[in-house]
Amino acid sequence: MEKFSVVVFGLKDEQVGGGCDCAGACAPQPTMGELFDGLVKFIEESEFAGKVEMKFVDIMDDRLDGYEMVKEYLEKGFALPLTAINGEMKLYGGISNEMVHKYLKEK
Repeated sequence: MEKFSVVVFGLKDEQVGGGCDCAGACAPQPTMGELFDGLVKFIEESEFAGKVEMKFVDIMDDRLDGYEMVKEYLEKGFALPLTAINGEMKLYGGISNEMVHKYLKEK
C-alpha cells in the first residue's frame, strides 16, 4: 500500500482570503487551521483513508528546518497556505479538498 504525505504550511489562526463580496457584505472566513481540519476529515472519508499522513506546519510556531522550498515560495510572494503533496509544492493561497484529492489520485 502506497503512503502519501500532505503537508500544509500556514498560520493556524489566520483567516484565508478576504471575506467581502462585490456588494460589500462581509462574512467571517475560516482560519487555515479550520480549513486543514476540514481537509483531514475529507481525506479520512475518502478512498485514501489511512493512506495519507497529514501535517500542518505553522510557519510562526514550528521550525522550517528541512522545508527550504517553503522559504523560497514565501520569498517569491506566494500566498499562504502552501500545500505540498509527496514533497512537491502543489497549491498556494487556500486549501482545496477537491484539488488535494485530484493530486492524490494522479499519483
